Amino acid sequence: MNIIQTLWTSKQSLLNQPFGWLSPQHHLMAWALSSSKTREFYKELHLYTDSQGNFMFGEYPVTVQIVIFHYFWGDTDNFAHLLK
Repeated sequence: MNIIQTLWTSKQSLLNQPFGWLSPQHHLMAWALSSSKTREFYKELHLYTDSQGNFMFGEYPVTVQIVIFHYFWGDTDNFAHLLK
């Protein structure tokens, strides 16, 4: 079984945009805590992210990191049609 965590920024800065959280710092801490806790229970964690996520978490200890760059897929807002 693959455990997958995703992080999509829609070309917004992780350091400036809170993404619904109180502050960008709260968002990043919650995201990192979620990944760390998941790794306590599952040996492998796969990260699917875009170029902003890769910049921020490129060295994060995940088993497999898959990066989908914005310039390849286009705008992530239009990504949902690929999943149908």
